Amino acid sequence: MKLTLLRHGWFHLIIVLLLVMGTACERAGARPATDVARSTLVQVQPIDGQDSTLRAATRALEEGRPWQASRILAPRLDSPATLTPAVLLRAAEAAAGWEGWTRVIALL
Repeated sequence: MKLTLLRHGWFHLIIVLLLVMGTACERAGARPATDVARSTLVQVQPIDGQDSTLRAATRALEEGRPWQASRILAPRLDSPATLTPAVLLRAAEAAAGWEGWTRVIALL
């Protein structure tokens, strides 16, 4: 009988500890990673310069069309002469917008 109560007591203790740990780890206002990524993508950072391709891709991102932004930048990624850090970052941002995480990793 005493052994059963001891086991039963440990079981409840473990359950209570798990609940306390789960509650302690939960933050008020925490959002899933995908929500954070999406909210970040809405705030497209400006890129200086007179590059019309980058401006068109930025405009597409601002309008919520990341796939189009990726298509606009694709030719620039194929040529080392036109591949600049700004193009690379904007292309990664566009790929993240359509959740192309493998593409983002490859670009960065």
